[in-house]
Amino acid sequence: MADINVETDLQMVADKIKTLSEDLVKIDNARNNLITNIQNLNGVIMYLRGKQEPSEDVAENIVGSENTDVEVEGGENLPPEVINAAKNIIDANSNKEGDKKSS
Repeated sequence: MADINVETDLQMVADKIKTLSEDLVKIDNARNNLITNIQNLNGVIMYLRGKQEPSEDVAENIVGSENTDVEVEGGENLPPEVINAAKNIIDANSNKEGDKKSS
């Protein structure tokens, strides 16, 4: 049987655990940085979309909308144009999800 030096083996394993733990912290920090960057970029996208000229589909829905305000959480009233645009986006996304589920 091979000689086993328990103390040396324990020290090697403890050192490896310490190294892997440090690597895990680095990777977790990198992950958190990526999450922050993605959230920031999503904010930029929302800002730029707000500055973008509406497409013809959205413009048609705004022109043909009814004049009823809908109350949302916080007591704020949204104009019907915003609600109609949101409904169109939701409908478009639900149609895309339905297509993915059926394939």
